[in-house]
Amino acid sequence: MNNSLAMLKIKKLLDEAFSSVLATQMDDQPYANLVAILPYQECRSIIFATPRTTKKYANLKKQPKASILADNRLNNASDFADSNCCTACGQASEIINETELQEVRPAFIARHPMLKDFINNPDTAIFVLKVKVYYFVENFQEVIEVHFPE
Repeated sequence: MNNSLAMLKIKKLLDEAFSSVLATQMDDQPYANLVAILPYQECRSIIFATPRTTKKYANLKKQPKASILADNRLNNASDFADSNCCTACGQASEIINETELQEVRPAFIARHPMLKDFINNPDTAIFVLKVKVYYFVENFQEVIEVHFPE
């Protein structure tokens, strides 16, 4: 599969993902949480949010390397053959530029209207994961990597 086809499949998967798993590092161990996501900049970035009081926030401030896993599993036996997943690896940073926040907030709310109060809360930090590589898996073990130049 070429990168263009893989990116189409990745975009479809991310567009359909209601929640995804964010992995950060805590005390040299992986630490995973569910987060709502917004694919951004043609999937070159992924937006997510977290309260500033969380472990994931502290982890990202200490070590910005992170990954996000999105999938379309149904939590049944057929998932091994029928589901797809992608892992986005990159650097996460808090968005502090007010102009960018004014662009991202409405897009996030349009995708996740039930999180409007959460995303507008001043104690909520909005992060962008700048994707360096996607690992896309389908048919149980077929993996393709899509790298972005730095």
